[in-house]
Amino acid sequence: MNQEEISFLQAMDTDDDSSSSEQSDSTDSSLDEELIFKKRRTLHRNANFVEKVVASYDEIEFKEDFRMDRRTCNYIIDEVKRNKVLPVHKDGRKKISATKAVLMTIWYLSNTETFREIAKLFDVTKSSAHRIIGKIVNFLSKSSKKYVQWPNSQRLDIVRDGFRLMKGINGVVGAIDGCHINIKKPRENAHSYCNRMSKYSILLQGVCDHDKKFTDLLVGEAGSIHDARLLKRSSLYEKCAQGFLQRDFLLGDSAYPCLNWLIPPFRDNGHLTANQREFNYRHSATRIKIENAFGALKGRFRRLQRFENENIMFIVKSTVAAAVLHNICIDFKMMNWKHTLTVITL
Repeated sequence: MNQEEISFLQAMDTDDDSSSSEQSDSTDSSLDEELIFKKRRTLHRNANFVEKVVASYDEIEFKEDFRMDRRTCNYIIDEVKRNKVLPVHKDGRKKISATKAVLMTIWYLSNTETFREIAKLFDVTKSSAHRIIGKIVNFLSKSSKKYVQWPNSQRLDIVRDGFRLMKGINGVVGAIDGCHINIKKPRENAHSYCNRMSKYSILLQGVCDHDKKFTDLLVGEAGSIHDARLLKRSSLYEKCAQGFLQRDFLLGDSAYPCLNWLIPPFRDNGHLTANQREFNYRHSATRIKIENAFGALKGRFRRLQRFENENIMFIVKSTVAAAVLHNICIDFKMMNWKHTLTVITL
C-alpha cells in the first residue's frame, strides 16, 4: 500500500458539511466489561507487572488483557527488535525492553486508562510512557504499507470467491464504509470536527476483504465531512476513477454514489421490485463485513472509542496502528474477538 494512501492530517479548516454519520459508542455490556477489567487489573499493580505478573499469565489471561495471543504479540516484539525502534542509551540510563514497550502500547490501545495510570502499572514515568508508546505507535503506523495492502492477483481471486460464497454476488473485491473516532474538542477549527451528533471526531474510511482484513485506509479527516466527499478526497477514488478495479467493484451503503466500481443498494422509494429487494438483501448481507471489521477493531482496541490525547496527528497514527494490529491478528488466525462492538457507520 502506497504511503500516500494513509492520510496523516494535521488539524485543518474544512467546510462545515453535515455528516451522514452517527456516533460510535460502546454498548452497556462493553461498559460493564470495562469496569470488570479495571477492577481485576487493580490487583496487578506492582513494580514487576511485566516481568512477573504477565510472565505468569496463562494463555487465556494473556488474551484477555492484551487482546491477542502470545505468539502474535511475540511476532510484534520481534519486529520492534529487528527494526531497532527503541533507542540505545549510552549514558547509563536503564533501557525499557522491547517486550515492555510493546505490551505497554498494546495496553494503551486496548484500554481507556490515562497515561498516568498506564505509567504506574508498567512502573515507568509518565513522560517515559508518552515517549515509548509514541515510538511504537509511530513504528506500527509506518508499517501500514506492509500490513494494509491491496490484494495481489492471487489473493484477489480468493477475496472475490470469498465474497461470492456469501450471497452470490460476483465481482466484489471489497466493502467500503467509514466511522467516527471520538476526540476531545480541538483548540483550533473545532467546528470542522463537530459531527452531526454534536460530538468531535476524526473519520476513518476503510475497505476490507471477506476476512474483515483492511485493504485500504484513509484516516484523519474532520468529523463534519460527508462520507461521499470523504471518498472523493481519497487516493482510492483517484485510482479507481482511472480504471484500477477494471471489472471488479466495491460495495458501499446508500450514502455512496453509484459508479462503475462502487455499487450501493437500490434506494427504497417504496416501489422496489422483488428483484431489487432481493439484491438489496444480498448486498447488505455481503457489505456487512466492513461493519464487522469496524466492530472488531473498536472492540479489541477500545482506545478508538475515546482518546484523551489532544494531538490530532498522534490520534491518527494510533488509529492506523490499531488497524495494523487488527490485520496482524487476522494473519495469525485471531480473526474473531469476543468483545466486538456494534458500530454505527457513516
